[in-house]
Amino acid sequence: MCDNYDDNSDEIGSISDVESIEDILEKEWLDELDFIESNYEKFYNTDNININVYSIYYSDNKIEHISKEKVELIKKNVLSENELLKIIKDKSKNKYKLDSILRYNIDMKPSELINFKNNIEKHDKFKYMNRIKSVETIYFMPSIQMFSDLNTLYLFLEKKDRCNINTKKIRYTPIIKKQKKTKKNNNKE
Repeated sequence: MCDNYDDNSDEIGSISDVESIEDILEKEWLDELDFIESNYEKFYNTDNININVYSIYYSDNKIEHISKEKVELIKKNVLSENELLKIIKDKSKNKYKLDSILRYNIDMKPSELINFKNNIEKHDKFKYMNRIKSVETIYFMPSIQMFSDLNTLYLFLEKKDRCNINTKKIRYTPIIKKQKKTKKNNNKE
């Protein structure tokens, strides 16, 4: 009877050993999956928390200066109208006026990435660029993480013409009150 009991205790001990091996295998499998997942994380869509803003200053169809700035978005994927107005005001410096705005936003899905790579010559190069027609809230679609640094807003600022716009000066001279009575003619002969 003791032999049977020992056999049962061995079976119980071996079951617990099997469970621990399964636990270990499961942990190893999860760790491997996490490692693989972390390598592919850059291919998943993520929200935009900042964008690049290029300000292109030009005059007489010649580029004078280009500046680049990274702007933190207050709300993910959204550049509000107030934020945009503040950027434009800071960039215009009273010497330039806003001519146009372009948004470059790569909103490709991860599943489209392989086709994009294989047919890069056939793709429209400006597919991801849009003209913004007025100063309004601008929305950026979530992008593949490795392309998120390419999401950009382009501001084209034209130099204001400095014409000699002079207003006519009007000088004020008070009118002397004339007498309401007529003078008598003293030249009578």
